[in-house]
Amino acid sequence: MDYVLAQVNIGRLREPLDSPQLAGFVAALDPVNAAADAAPRFLWRLQTEDGNATAVRAFDWDQAGSAGVIMNMSVWASPEALAAFVYSDAHGPTQQAFTMQLLFPPPGAADTTPRPGHADWTCPV
Repeated sequence: MDYVLAQVNIGRLREPLDSPQLAGFVAALDPVNAAADAAPRFLWRLQTEDGNATAVRAFDWDQAGSAGVIMNMSVWASPEALAAFVYSDAHGPTQQAFTMQLLFPPPGAADTTPRPGHADWTCPV
């Protein structure tokens, strides 16, 4: 293997991880991490010894009004391996986590039907 692909996501929390507002996000972490761990050509992810990626804090401090910064990092054998996982049926686009390939209407819109994005807004994988 000549090279691998590392991906990093960094997020500023608006609420603490144990808040009711983030309960859905936190509940999805184990299933999503398990799916990644089992994905073909997945190599590694940043986590503590007990498998908790949110316990690895890049910054314990942040600007006022934030509950901190969390990050995740994973390593894949190729861009195609990462894309196959990201665009799998296990966790496709939603209003909270979307690609530009499928556009969702704003909250409260009368028509809640997603529509296709523009062809030139997508990145070929």
